[in-house]
Amino acid sequence: MGLSDQVGVGDEAAVGDDGAGFSPNGVRLSAEHGGSSGGSRRYQLACARKYEILKLLVETRGRAVSFGDITKYFDRFVGPELQASRATLHDDLNGGLCDDMKLVERRARDRYELASPVRLWVFEEGPYSDRRQVRMKEKLEVARRCIETEREGSPLLGQRSCIITQGTSTEPLFKLFPDAEPRQRPQHVITNSLPGILELLTHGGLEFHVIGGRAAMRQGALFPQIPLSDDSSNEDGKGKVAKWLRQFEFNTIVLSCSSISPDGAIYCADGMTRFRKELIRVANQEQTVELIILADLSKLGGAPVGAHCHTVDWKEERHWLFVDKPKSEHKVKKLKEVMDGFGAALGEHFVLVDTSGDD
Repeated sequence: MGLSDQVGVGDEAAVGDDGAGFSPNGVRLSAEHGGSSGGSRRYQLACARKYEILKLLVETRGRAVSFGDITKYFDRFVGPELQASRATLHDDLNGGLCDDMKLVERRARDRYELASPVRLWVFEEGPYSDRRQVRMKEKLEVARRCIETEREGSPLLGQRSCIITQGTSTEPLFKLFPDAEPRQRPQHVITNSLPGILELLTHGGLEFHVIGGRAAMRQGALFPQIPLSDDSSNEDGKGKVAKWLRQFEFNTIVLSCSSISPDGAIYCADGMTRFRKELIRVANQEQTVELIILADLSKLGGAPVGAHCHTVDWKEERHWLFVDKPKSEHKVKKLKEVMDGFGAALGEHFVLVDTSGDD
């Protein structure tokens, strides 16, 4: 069982409006521990803040996060009822999560990460399967909206030749394709997603090409194997990847990623930096290629996660970004502040997906 199962990461129902319900290490932290009603309320809010900190650390996939980035996360994405002074957040981290609960470790320069046993528990046993439990309702609805979206009267993916990279944000596409209208489905799919390949094999009906390479079960993907020929021995990594990509015919790229900065920089933490970098480069340069990025809200505006891939030229009108819509007005306001850098450039191609409907 991963940490997300234990503390309800990605499941907003796991922590109520009053913050109760946080249960790391099997310890139920709720109002009954708080004494008087005032103490109970303070305790509930402290639990909710710790939940938010743990959620952020889980989303960074084990990467240490500075205290400054944690405070930025609270300022941008956490509701006003959980806003606290820097001293209070320090106490939540050092006295609570580090010393008392042993779930977080403090590193040099005031940086924090999940404690080693927790990282092993969550990530080493199968991080991809763990991430598949995080915010999957939102990811499913974002993928559904992508399939249903039309531009100039034609479905965005309909009858296109699509490279769809691996990732928990793109995986729902493969689950949704069988039930989509025929006009909404791609004509051809090129992918390195292991779950995606299994879905395509199970349901049939779509022509697809597998990007060959080494199977990486922890990433749920095939690592693209880029052949080295005699005439490319003096090329740099960029040239080799670019030449290798030319063997595929595609006009749409659908990407997942680990985080997106306001200036359009894309980061990934699954080791496929060169692959994504060249795909984004092609999308920026080739006028006939559309780039679509699917992401859940946790990927935007926080500390960069993973290695820098490339920066998307959001001014290109053929690029799209689909993200789940924040559920509170406070988060909507903060998201707009974060996204001003490229949200305006994308215009209607920046799609906020309402995922608040009943399951």
